[in-house]
Order: sequence, then structure tokens, then C-alpha cells
Amino acid sequence: MRKVILAVIAGLLLYADFYAQQKTFGYKISGGGDVLSDVFLIANGMKIDSMVNYTSAEGLTYKFEYYPNGKLKSDYNYISFKEYRSGYRTLEIPAYRQYTYNERGDIDSIAYYYWYNNKLVDQPGYKSRYVYGTDGKILSQADTREGEIFRTYEYSYDSFGNLTQTKWTSIYTAPTIYYDVWEYDSLDRLILKKSYDDSKYPSWDQYVYKYNPDGTIDCTIQNVSTSSNSGTKISNSDNFNLQFDKNGKLINETLSYYDNLDSTWIKYLEFPAVYDSKGRIIEFGNYKEILFHYNSIGNLDSLLFKRAGNEGYFANRASLMDSYGNKIALGGYSFGLYNFYYSKLTTGINEKNNNIDINFSLSQNYPNPFNPTTLIKYNIPRLSKVTLSIYDLLGREVERLVDEEKPPGQYEVKFNANGLSSGIYFYRMQAGSFFDTKKLILLK
Repeated sequence: MRKVILAVIAGLLLYADFYAQQKTFGYKISGGGDVLSDVFLIANGMKIDSMVNYTSAEGLTYKFEYYPNGKLKSDYNYISFKEYRSGYRTLEIPAYRQYTYNERGDIDSIAYYYWYNNKLVDQPGYKSRYVYGTDGKILSQADTREGEIFRTYEYSYDSFGNLTQTKWTSIYTAPTIYYDVWEYDSLDRLILKKSYDDSKYPSWDQYVYKYNPDGTIDCTIQNVSTSSNSGTKISNSDNFNLQFDKNGKLINETLSYYDNLDSTWIKYLEFPAVYDSKGRIIEFGNYKEILFHYNSIGNLDSLLFKRAGNEGYFANRASLMDSYGNKIALGGYSFGLYNFYYSKLTTGINEKNNNIDINFSLSQNYPNPFNPTTLIKYNIPRLSKVTLSIYDLLGREVERLVDEEKPPGQYEVKFNANGLSSGIYFYRMQAGSFFDTKKLILLK
């Protein structure tokens, strides 16, 4: 059984509040490289300090450090560094990453450090640097080791801003070039993801998405092989059927495998989702394979994976997002108890807590969902510098609606999303020490 892989770059800009957390988790989206938005949004300006996995008796701790502005500075033990030794043996060494950012808040570089013989290596094993276009999208990436480039990436997008291709090559695998490709239909919905290389007879796995009339989505994993004798051969492997309620929340997931002898799909796992009265997921799976628990202010407190094996499509795409723009991937975990620990950011500056002034307010846009225009209303009780911006799911600012000093009063602004693709977006208002974020859904 082939496990679905989650690949996420941490530290992307996005702002959210507790109420958005209740509404965002489990919604369908278009584009953006996937069909689910499985996000736990960290409430009340908190940040995650550590995660502890108790799969083993001693536990494994993942630690996170931040810059004074709240952006992620480093994450410890969160990844493994692949170190190649003699005999082509690969060692998985606990490692940590250190981030730097450009003036716009995009990730400028990520340095990958690791431990060797129980000592931290002073120089990074390698460093990734990113180049962005004027629209904030990544254009290229260069990975260096000891100042020398050993791997490069190029990114391509369609006219709607959807990522369509990454192309990469390495001095260790040259002259082979590798591709990751995303394709979309006329409604701007993801229909295909695949990864392959330019060798003479490549083989790859691909994910094919079908949008059914009953509102469900099928994701079929296929194995593709090529040869001089049989040409291109496509064989089905697994299928995830995703079922949603009328509000777009995932309520059930069915996993089937393909029986090549009988040419039929055989259902073998069911993952119903159970939510509490606040709309938060608390159970996932027929046998409660995954349990979720929340603390008193609504942040995810613990995750319990009760068995090893396939946790489904949904569970491999979950992530934590805080109000400082950091995204921590939760997907890909298996078996064991994971506890999450949070705290307030300490900056050394005497600041008011966000949302302390109840006279400031940001209203939910109307209509919502909308196409292509909607109204956003807000109130300010005194003269304030106000910014109101729209962000996509990757935290990129797609439009700034307000950026000026405003006298006290009630305001409304029209947002026209005519040039954007369907999906979930967020709008964030800041006025002095007050800020608030809400979600809006564009359906074309």
C-alpha cells in the first residue's frame, strides 16, 4: 500500500484567528497543489514551542524558535538529514533548519544543520535560497553545499497563478532532469499530479482527481511505466473517495485498492470524521484511528494515532498555522501520541494584546461564498492607520484593499476577485494593536 506523501514548505505568510479555525479545517479548495485544506489555526496570537512524540518510552521532542516578529527562526529534530556514506549507505541524522526572510516576509533561505557523532556540525549541510517574482511567487531555488550549487529548481505557473511545474536537477543525478507537474480543468480544479524524469523509459506514480456530480471527489493513485516493448502502461493502485457535507467539511473518506485479476475496486478502509459542537474534528476513522484533543482556548493539544499503517488522505495533509505566518506540517505521522505545547511570543516590547480594544471590529464579508464581488465592513473608534489585505492559502498577499490613515467611523470596501481562481482566501485587517482575520470563499 503506497502512502500518500505530504510536502510543505514551512514559514509561509498567513494570518488567522480562532473562529477561522472552526470553519477552515476540512474545506475543499481549488488549485494550490491539492484538494483539501486541512489546517489547525493557532488561536490568540500563540506560537508552538514544541511537539513531543511518545511512540517510544523516552519520547522525541521537536522544538521551535522564533524571531522577535514571530517568524519561525529554526525547528529542531523536525526533519532528518540524509547523509551519504561509503558503500552508498544512507544515514538519517536528526537535523534542524534555520530560516531567513526578505523584506516582504517571504523565506529568503533555509540552512540545514545536523548532528554527527553526537556533535552539532558548525556549518550547514546545505542551504536553499529562493528567488521571487513581483507577485510573490517562487521562480527558482538553488541549493548550495560549502558555497557550491549542487541542485537547482525552476517553478512555472499558469495564467491563474496555479503552480504547474517544478523542474530540478542535481550534480549527483545529472544529466537527468526531474519534473513535478500539476494540471487543472476548465473550472480551475486540480485534476492531475505526477512526478517523473527525462530518462528514456521513466516510471512514476500519479494522482488523478475526479469531481463527481454528488459532490464527492475521487483521488486515484496510478502506477505508470514505460518500456520499449509495451510502451506506456498505466495500472491503478489505490483510490480515496472524499465525501463532504453541505458546508464543505469532510465527513467521510473511503479507501479502496484495485484488484488487477478481477479489474475491480475493493473497499477496505473507511474513515468517517466526527466533529464537536464547535465544528472541530475530534475523531477520524471507523475504529477511531486518530483522536484529536483541544486545550481551553481551542488550540490542538494532542493527536493520538492508535495504529501504524495508512491514516488516509486527510490525515496526511494536516498542518498548524499561527498568526505570525508560520506553517508546521503534521502530515505523515504514524502511531503514537503527539502532544503540542504553546506560549505567547516574548518580544521585549511593551505591546497590547491583539484584539484588546473591543471597539475595533471586522465583519464577515457578504455574500460568502461570492462571485466575483463581495463587501467587507469594519469599524474603528479613533484615528488609525488601517491596512486590509487579501491572502491566498499559501499566505501570499493577492490584493491590498486599504492602506491609509482613517478617522473614526464605520467603513465598507468592495473586493472584486475577477482575476483570481476559485478557492479559499483570507482577509486581514490591522489598525494599531488590533488585528483580525476572516475567511472568504470564491466560487466561480
